Amino acid sequence: MSSVYTRETLTFEFSRLSSAPRVVPKLAALVKDPNMNPEDVIEVIRHDPALTTRLIAACKSAAVNHGEEVHSVIDAVQCLGFTEVYRIAVVVAFRSGFCGRFQVYDESADVIWQRAVSAACFMEEFASEADADLGGAFTIGLLHMIGMFFVDWHCAQLPGVRIPTRNLARQIEIERSRAGYGHMEISAMALEFWGFPKDMIEPIRWYMEPDKAGDHARSARQLNFAVNLAQDQAVSRVRAVFANRNRPVTTPAGNPLPPVIDKVEHRTQAAMAFLRH
Repeated sequence: MSSVYTRETLTFEFSRLSSAPRVVPKLAALVKDPNMNPEDVIEVIRHDPALTTRLIAACKSAAVNHGEEVHSVIDAVQCLGFTEVYRIAVVVAFRSGFCGRFQVYDESADVIWQRAVSAACFMEEFASEADADLGGAFTIGLLHMIGMFFVDWHCAQLPGVRIPTRNLARQIEIERSRAGYGHMEISAMALEFWGFPKDMIEPIRWYMEPDKAGDHARSARQLNFAVNLAQDQAVSRVRAVFANRNRPVTTPAGNPLPPVIDKVEHRTQAAMAFLRH
């Protein structure tokens, strides 16, 4: 095998995965449509029966808290609302194809998924403050780390590779030296391959260098902030700074950050408990 990825070898790896990721950008477009018809959801999802089955099972679990029963996608939308069904569909579509143990990163895939869910929730909170697209923001936060799985699959075949995750700059340096690309670059290429729109791709590609994101710089900066908040140590630092009142700690819209952290922590814990069932 090549010592590093090329665009050609990455394209081959993307093509080996199921069709489930291709469903998500189509669902994302429906999220934005205020006149969305549930029948449109079925039309999109039905092309992947395996995803349909997993989605209904996941929505059944979520619907228990509502005292409702779910036997179809229509039931799920009526019970949970389309936004919540979309969140579950994104997680289910990617979690099924990107699971298992990391072999070269120093933390488990489960921990990385937890951070991704946390980043997704932060992004959605920031979007809510700005009256922006919630589904798109959630997707950006969740999928910014998908490239790590491709890096891990590649580097697991190389001798002696270990990649730390607590220092993002160092992590990306090693990813590029051993796999040819950083995880965010691979994530962006994967989303491009699966047909995601540029307003989801570019913030991910440039979240470590937001000033290079052009028209998508704002979303890239928000993702950078969300990713750092999703790190346990970063959250602790934010709490400490706020407690000491040394400087204001706010969301991008200027609102107090600690209540958002509390909300995101609760949502992340609930999501991970749901995923482990």
